Amino acid sequence: MNDDWLYRYKRKIIARIVIVLALSMCGAMIITIMLLRDQLIKESSGNSRHIGNAITSSLRTQMLANAPDQIQKTLDDIGADTNIGRIYILNRDGRVMYASNKRDIGKQPDRKSDASCLGCHGSTVAAPATTSLVISGDALRNSVLSSVTPQGGSFSRSVNVIRNEPACYGCHPRDIRINGKIIIDHPLESTNNLIRKIELIILVSGFFGLLLMIPLLSRLINRYIDQIILKKQELSLVYSIINNISKTIDIAELTHIVLDISHEVLSAEEIEIILPKGEGFRITTRLQNGEKVTRKKRNTDEPLAEIIERWQNGGIPDAGVSADRTEIYLPIEKGEHRLCLIVARNRTAPFAENPVALVEAVCNHFAIAFENARLYSIAITDELTGLFTVRHFRTSLDRQMESFDRYGERFALLVIDIDNFKRVNDTYGHVTGDDVLKHVAGCIAEAVASTDLAFRYGGEEFTVLLPSTDRNGAAHVGERIRAQVENSPVTLAGGIVLTTTVSIGFAVCPDDVATIKELMLQADKALYAAKHAGKNRVVSASPEN
Repeated sequence: MNDDWLYRYKRKIIARIVIVLALSMCGAMIITIMLLRDQLIKESSGNSRHIGNAITSSLRTQMLANAPDQIQKTLDDIGADTNIGRIYILNRDGRVMYASNKRDIGKQPDRKSDASCLGCHGSTVAAPATTSLVISGDALRNSVLSSVTPQGGSFSRSVNVIRNEPACYGCHPRDIRINGKIIIDHPLESTNNLIRKIELIILVSGFFGLLLMIPLLSRLINRYIDQIILKKQELSLVYSIINNISKTIDIAELTHIVLDISHEVLSAEEIEIILPKGEGFRITTRLQNGEKVTRKKRNTDEPLAEIIERWQNGGIPDAGVSADRTEIYLPIEKGEHRLCLIVARNRTAPFAENPVALVEAVCNHFAIAFENARLYSIAITDELTGLFTVRHFRTSLDRQMESFDRYGERFALLVIDIDNFKRVNDTYGHVTGDDVLKHVAGCIAEAVASTDLAFRYGGEEFTVLLPSTDRNGAAHVGERIRAQVENSPVTLAGGIVLTTTVSIGFAVCPDDVATIKELMLQADKALYAAKHAGKNRVVSASPEN
């Protein structure tokens, strides 16, 4: 929202003081303060409503996943932010099921008599689906809910109704319309403090000479306007972050979102996010022109290697700036987990004073998002090989087919099978067989690009999805995987060197097929053709093969 109204309003205040001082200085000041208070409280209430909507969207995924512990943990983390206050999730009977203050869980305020509920339920008109209102702190003195304003100050309440949608029918009966409500109480203490300060300044300045006080009054109001704008920027930033990071729990998509947010806040020329990946790291860089590059390797002599080593050893516990103020370090951690490290860099000029102050306020939200993404990544990753699971393969294949149906984007599917794997198990045992599976999975992950998806399909069989890839591109990737496996023998205990090969079949959509079932069938046929032709080769599902 444009902040020009604040400066326009400042000019109105000064003009009114000049005119009204000749007639009734006190009356003019009272009217001015009332107008300013209403506008500031309205602005704060609006921001609270936006944050409430974003939090509701973020919690909806966890509700659909039926994860009560994760929902309560998220409320605990968000409730620790003093900018938000109290959060309650009520069932359709009005009982508190989750709350940022666990003492409120199980309580059931009477909506017809509880003073804090009368704002919505005090009339015969049905309450709307989304409500934002300002409530006096006195309303909670006789309420069963704990107060978000211990000193009795006013607060803004945002209420969002949880509709019973088809996705909810697994846990809730179909014949009910509403499953509950999400209530967020946001204290207005900081807004009221700013209003009181401005009131005091205007009142005292009225007793001094008119010509002398106008310039001073203007400067003082400007200072507090800047504070109001900064406060609004912080709330807007929190809203923007929650709104954006709640859109996904995929760690790759989340990385790109956080890169864009960090660039917007810090105005850095280059930003890097370092994510632990197995025994190594995945480094994603946002360049000055907006291009994003992901790499799996880092040179041992580059400066970033020293920074990563310091972070791994606990040498970067908090956000900080380099001595020459050209680099900013933001470690994102949750408990004992080092989730990622954000490094912002300016090569042409140092950063301004206190550049991390604004970002530190939202690092906790980054940590919540990356922790959720980490848990999701664990759920879709095969424990032995580190590749994605077969369940995630089916989901990803469905999405890829939807993208083809909507945008016509072609893609390829590789089916990979380890040659003579049963002989390895029979000769060397299943422990060695597991080592071979891990070795081949590592070769596949090393050979594919960051945009490609590799899966363990089952047993000794793997699959790879190649978005935006034609037949030549699929053949090139398949050959790279085959060569990587063949040229990387496995060293067993006792110094035995085992050479492993793979056979690969692939099909391209829509060149070969246009349905998921036919795509799998044609890729399997190509794999069988590779096996019958002597193994250790790549075969296409084209008609001539």
